[in-house]
Amino acid sequence: MIKYKINIICFTHSDTKLWDIIAEVVKLCMYPSPLNPFAVDFKYFEGLPLVQRVIATGAMAHFLQKVVASGDHAYNARGTR
Repeated sequence: MIKYKINIICFTHSDTKLWDIIAEVVKLCMYPSPLNPFAVDFKYFEGLPLVQRVIATGAMAHFLQKVVASGDHAYNARGTR
């Protein structure tokens, strides 16, 4: 397992959002780096029990809505199934 040190102090002094950090971590940890770090893994959601699927889907939809509403990002227009 590779461990990364993230300097949280540098994020508090800029306009960096949580999803910017998540996108960066996803790009660092995956090879090849995905075009859209927020692409939805539909098979994961389909494999969950119904109650967990409903909760996880709602949480994911809320999070992605916040990402899209936060501004213009390179990955906003790449959401495909």
